[in-house]
Amino acid sequence: MSLKPRDFSFVLIVLAVVGALYFLSTKNKAKPLGANPPEHYAGDQTRRLSEMPSA
Repeated sequence: MSLKPRDFSFVLIVLAVVGALYFLSTKNKAKPLGANPPEHYAGDQTRRLSEMPSA
């Protein structure tokens, strides 16, 4: 069984897509926020909520 040029290009494209997806999934992982967010973040959120007009 020999690979035709079409088969070789198909395998090459599949490997490139799988490799790119793997690279994107491991790059720049966001650090999850802890149960207690930093004080400045929590204060900023409460200030924004209090500034919102009530309907």
